Amino acid sequence: KRLPEAAAVHIIAEACRGLDYAHQRKDNSGRVLGIVHRDVSPQNLVVSYSGDVKVLDFGIAKSAAREYHTAAGIVKGKLRYMAPEQVTGEPIDGRADLFAAAVVLWELLYGRRVMPDLPDTELVDWVQKGEFIRPPDVDLASTLEIDGILAKALEVNPADRYATCAEFATALNRHNITRWPHWTSNELGKMLETEFSDDARKEREWISHILGQMAAADAKLVQVELDVSVPASMRVLEAPSRDDIKTASTPSGGIRQPVRGVPTVLLPM
Repeated sequence: KRLPEAAAVHIIAEACRGLDYAHQRKDNSGRVLGIVHRDVSPQNLVVSYSGDVKVLDFGIAKSAAREYHTAAGIVKGKLRYMAPEQVTGEPIDGRADLFAAAVVLWELLYGRRVMPDLPDTELVDWVQKGEFIRPPDVDLASTLEIDGILAKALEVNPADRYATCAEFATALNRHNITRWPHWTSNELGKMLETEFSDDARKEREWISHILGQMAAADAKLVQVELDVSVPASMRVLEAPSRDDIKTASTPSGGIRQPVRGVPTVLLPM
């Protein structure tokens, strides 16, 4: 079952906002770190029942700020979602993540894999040709507009794509606002609650169960604390404050000097 167009566009727009945040991160000197996720795929995008979109697993993310070595012939990430420059081992930046996000959007909109079922060696050649053709049997409410946005995001040459994930997200949001101005994260959350009502109910029950166990554990801890009392053979001696220090006479008639900075302690009586 395909997602509604508005939902699919909204999810990828929000994911791109999160990716752009990572791409623009700077070090203490103000230099952009050049973080690239490198593994944007459906498995690493999560949507909560409140409609929040999360990008997960930066485990193979690369930062330009650190030296990174990859064994010859090994490409990090899922081949079916890689940008052409990533597949061939060329230097990459945030536009590689943008390309991968566009592939995910294509699949959400059209309900099938964007790349044919080919061996990896042939798939590498196919990716570099950039033949992302919309299925003729799928008709969207805004086919021409969304096709144009996807075509730009899926350009083989990174220079021909949107410059940043933020720019791609802006194009997607503008598209949704024009056609579905009511669509927000709240609408997405409501849709998920309806589509996955049983799962949502089980999750709420599980959370309630865990919170109940935590509350019971806290209650036991409080009871233990209340049962612990200071033995009668101990008394609290509070040292005088700096503003409340007085002198006292010693048995020999001399003056005992005040002791400063002594903490509160427990002493036996």
